[in-house]
Amino acid sequence: MLNYKSFNTDLVTMAEDSNRQKATLLSNYQPLYQVVDGSSARHCNNCHSCLQLQNVYVHPSETMPLLGNRVRPCNDRFLDKMIFVSCVLLLFFGSATAGYLLFSETRDVIMEEFDYVSRDNWLGNDSISESWQSLRTPVSKILLYELTTNCTDPVDPGHCLFYTEYTENSKPKMKIMNDELRFNFYEDKNGKIFEGRGVKFQSECGRPEGCQDILTIAMLGNGDQAPSDQQVAKLNAFLDYAVTDNALLPCYEILVSHQLTRAFDDVAEKLTTLNRGNGVCKYYFS
Repeated sequence: MLNYKSFNTDLVTMAEDSNRQKATLLSNYQPLYQVVDGSSARHCNNCHSCLQLQNVYVHPSETMPLLGNRVRPCNDRFLDKMIFVSCVLLLFFGSATAGYLLFSETRDVIMEEFDYVSRDNWLGNDSISESWQSLRTPVSKILLYELTTNCTDPVDPGHCLFYTEYTENSKPKMKIMNDELRFNFYEDKNGKIFEGRGVKFQSECGRPEGCQDILTIAMLGNGDQAPSDQQVAKLNAFLDYAVTDNALLPCYEILVSHQLTRAFDDVAEKLTTLNRGNGVCKYYFS
């Protein structure tokens, strides 16, 4: 028959022995890490979970405040750079747009100061010769060429030009004889500019060094009369337009080819004064 009292005594004894053994085992381990949760503390032994706690709770708490106080976040610095670059681009494009609008307005005003007839309007599309050589623009020289239209007693027949101006289909026309469109432009006695070879092709300027850097303008007259002030004013406006159109350099040089009088020398001096009145070439910004 089972003795319950003896059995209970044995269970109590075994439990006490087990607790003493656990206490002995635990006393052999020293706490590796202590986690403080505010009011209580508990010890971790040498285990993997305790090492994880050490990495998670201790190291960030010691390093992050130092990092946060000394290093500025990258996002703020990148944003500052983007704002600076945007302001610079806005200023640049704003200045460029304002300059372009002012430049366009200037060109429009200049075009209203002279009368211009394109080559296609007074000669047709088939007036270009395959033998014409290309002109290098912007050119640096202007050659004013005197063409006499009073051919009763010309000094040089090569300088005498027969021409007739008329209107066809409400368009101004000019018919030239004894001339194979040798010059870049022609100006009649009223100051009207007719396109000859234009700014794309070289003229026949008669210079041994060639005509690749020169723009010729034939001024039509009687030979015994100086060009009128109206001719000079409209020619000056046309040269201003050629500068804004990048066909002519701002500080261009004016040459003269004439036979009878020094009237064309006076024209060249007037044009030079108009271009460099204050000692600085017009439209020269560099």
